[in-house]
Amino acid sequence: MPTLREIAEQAQSDGHETLSLGGPLVRYSSMNTSEFDACMDWCAQLWMHADEYDDTAVSVGCIDFLTIRLGREHIGADILDSYSQGAVEFSPLFDREWLDDQVQQQFEATPINDVLVVLTAELAPPVRGHQLGAWMISQISDRMLSSHDG
Repeated sequence: MPTLREIAEQAQSDGHETLSLGGPLVRYSSMNTSEFDACMDWCAQLWMHADEYDDTAVSVGCIDFLTIRLGREHIGADILDSYSQGAVEFSPLFDREWLDDQVQQQFEATPINDVLVVLTAELAPPVRGHQLGAWMISQISDRMLSSHDG
């Protein structure tokens, strides 16, 4: 697969001043070895198509995130530390295997059973400013969380 830079350079050498990208698609991959873990590590890549080049797909962004199924095991700094130092920053939101009461009270759904924690998000500079990051988060939330208790 060509990179965005390679496609842009090809477009420039072909005399194009701009490159049209369309058809955003989010592709998911899990970093876990077991689908039954209470905490799952994911990467969602944003792929778009370069219309001028036979609809060549190119990755233009990535969001690393965790899905956490509450009520199964203690979620604390020791568990989150195995994913990243950034994940540890979220440990105060949890009280053993559930959300902390002060956090839970902020939401109408009781109890919340599934949590999505965004660790990092990155978009290639040429596609920033088009709400693609927010769109990706909505796609991830829609796919990874239940509609009533996540």
